[in-house]
Amino acid sequence: MFAGLVSGTAREGLAPDSAPTREILRWPGSQGVAIALALCLLGSLVAGCGDGPSSSAPVGPPMPFAIDLPSDETHVKPNESRQITFTLRDASGQPLSGRVIQLLIVDASRARGATLSLDRGVTGAAGEMPVQIIGGQPTEFTVRASSAGAADRELRVHVTAQDSGPVAVGPEIIAAPPGASVALIRISLYEAMGCAAVVASGSVPPGSAKITIRNTTPGKPIVFGAVSAAGGHAVFGQGFDAAGVPVVRGCVDLSGTSVLSETTIHVVLPLSPVDPSIVGRFAAVSQLRFTQEYAPLGAIRTAWRELDACELDPARLWLDCTVDALAPTAQGPNDPPDPLDCRPSAADEAAFGGRLTARRGLPVPTTTDIRCRQAFDGAGHASLEKQIAAMFTNLPQRLAEVKAIAAEADKLLDTFRVHSTMTFTPTSQPGRLQLDHALGVMEIGIGATTIMVGVPSLGGASPSARFVPVEATRSDVRIDRHGFTLRLGSATRIAFLEGALGRRMLPTDPAAFVNGLFAAASYADRGTTFKGCPALGALVCPLVGAPDGCLAAACEKGLAGLGRGLTNVFDQLDGEELDFFLQGSGPLVDADGDGLADAVGRLPTNPGVWKAIVRPRDEPFAISGFFAADRAP
Repeated sequence: MFAGLVSGTAREGLAPDSAPTREILRWPGSQGVAIALALCLLGSLVAGCGDGPSSSAPVGPPMPFAIDLPSDETHVKPNESRQITFTLRDASGQPLSGRVIQLLIVDASRARGATLSLDRGVTGAAGEMPVQIIGGQPTEFTVRASSAGAADRELRVHVTAQDSGPVAVGPEIIAAPPGASVALIRISLYEAMGCAAVVASGSVPPGSAKITIRNTTPGKPIVFGAVSAAGGHAVFGQGFDAAGVPVVRGCVDLSGTSVLSETTIHVVLPLSPVDPSIVGRFAAVSQLRFTQEYAPLGAIRTAWRELDACELDPARLWLDCTVDALAPTAQGPNDPPDPLDCRPSAADEAAFGGRLTARRGLPVPTTTDIRCRQAFDGAGHASLEKQIAAMFTNLPQRLAEVKAIAAEADKLLDTFRVHSTMTFTPTSQPGRLQLDHALGVMEIGIGATTIMVGVPSLGGASPSARFVPVEATRSDVRIDRHGFTLRLGSATRIAFLEGALGRRMLPTDPAAFVNGLFAAASYADRGTTFKGCPALGALVCPLVGAPDGCLAAACEKGLAGLGRGLTNVFDQLDGEELDFFLQGSGPLVDADGDGLADAVGRLPTNPGVWKAIVRPRDEPFAISGFFAADRAP
């Protein structure tokens, strides 16, 4: 099983600088190891992970000398001894003789009777200073070596009755993904475990006895100084690029019977390109945006913006709706119907012999189809709009609410999100998969508030798409076009009415909201105070020479039409069948290098991209979209 991978060699064959930093972990479960790996990845790609020389070196210029050890850990049996040689070298790697090296057991209480043959010594001709470590009771402790001009070096000592020995692991990169280079190699030795368990789980199963993690770079072997000679162990390696993304990985099983107490065993660790699998379930978030003016959306924004589009609103709008309801909807059997849309026609304006129209404010020049009015009529008198606006002067809070609602409508669907579930299943063809994509919740921003609307609750025919063809490569995934019944208009209506009206404790039914707004307007005449439509009639009817109540029916009818219009305008965004289509691609992310893709895309730095289309009752319209999907538990 280990032929070609394990061989006994003399320790002198190791390069003097082949002992990088390390961390020994003893967490009992997989969570601790996952945390440790994550913390390591957050550090510098050059610095080590743990309490080795890189972590103990002082901040500042590099030291001119270095204390070298064959490994950062060693073993000794209770009441026996082991010789360890510390070597002092200069910056070019040449040995330094005649220099003092001091030794210290960092925490004497942990040594449990273990001692050192000396606490200081002078280096010999080869820069070496040997020391005997005499074991006491089973334990672990740290020996610190220091010398003037050199960073401290620490050695972890395991005192155990179990046979153990040094193992040198030489990572060998078989191939790297195109365009990728390996900047750091992290090697983990899992004792009493096999590669099958490590690779399959992507973490350490509960009950793991010991995990030792070391960092190195391509071409440099790493030495584990105290590997148990009992059982079997997994040697797992990952290679990361300069951004910390795993690009290669590999694992070999090491039999404990191959470990020798006094001889270094060399293990070759082949590292192959990481090819993450996307099979499984992912929680996706798609962020979408209308980047161009879209007529159905523009109609929604305009309808609600008219509540505060002009300086004299909502008085101007109230009068427009009332005048629009004065004439019949059709003048004759061959005439086109005049919709009740608060936009008076010529026939409407001819009512009362044109006297009402003459008292209205002069039109304000504009580039939109909203017909604002001035505060004076053609004769220079205060216009009807100006006088009606005075009926709202005692309602400053309500007018402020109307202004805010109109402003929120003007930004409606600038951006919105769709939460969904993506389930990828394999097919018989490599690299070909199928996707089941189910829409869950729409997230629509209304001002500073976000409203969530469940897509399945809208009753659409197809809130999910099944058997969507997918092509996956080592680096990305491409998803074919697929369609849903989104009902964007219905979802937007629910979100807007709840977020813009309900949040302000106003009726969420547009008709009730309109009636409440204008019913609060008041007008006093000869000691009598009128409100709502009677107030409008009490002001306007005498001015146009008409009897009392001349506008009662038209006012009620006009407000009803305004309420229906504010409700039904959202319907233009709904399609009858499939009204929302997605097609796109995204990068695969395997942050822990376990062979399972953790995500497709990352928001906002490296997202997947959708070609999104909405198709309500008119022509299809393309919108921009990005997405990210994280593997679900």
